[in-house]
Amino acid sequence: MKTIQLLIAGAILTTTLTGQDVIRDYDRSVNVSQYKTFDWVERKTIPIIRVEESTDPRLSSEVLNDQIRSLVEKELEKKGYRKATNSEPDFRVSYVAIGKYDLSSSAWAATYSPQQPYGHWRPFYDSTKDHNLQRSGTLTLDFVDGAENKLIWRGTARDTFNKPKDAPKKIDKAIKKIFKKFPKSK
Repeated sequence: MKTIQLLIAGAILTTTLTGQDVIRDYDRSVNVSQYKTFDWVERKTIPIIRVEESTDPRLSSEVLNDQIRSLVEKELEKKGYRKATNSEPDFRVSYVAIGKYDLSSSAWAATYSPQQPYGHWRPFYDSTKDHNLQRSGTLTLDFVDGAENKLIWRGTARDTFNKPKDAPKKIDKAIKKIFKKFPKSK
């Protein structure tokens, strides 16, 4: 019974530690659900910042920019907002994505090695080290009132991943989590 309880506690802890960290904040004096239309803040440069540039095409600025914009528009449309075409939008959307690489290492000690006979000069226990290249990223979405040009809502998600192929899935998950508590349009 105690073994089952320990396994459940370990699973909960692992899930908690590996989940994305999402922070949302908004101007409580503004009723965001009153807005109907949105558009993007236009920039001359793509707002993706990296400490080191990736050679993987899945992590190129253009691919990530297109993916982020497409996913944000899809989530806004699900919430009842529509993209402004001919008129001034009620609010504008902007984002900043920051990515970096970290080298993480860990040592595993006290692993029993049965290959070593009793009395051998080596210790009975071995130690090993793991080194991993870990990518981490932060995505911040800002929503700015179209008329007053002031920040009305912000969502930020942080996560880490080991393989470049995981980046699109992590971005999709981050955007969905950011929009989880975003108000629906009336």
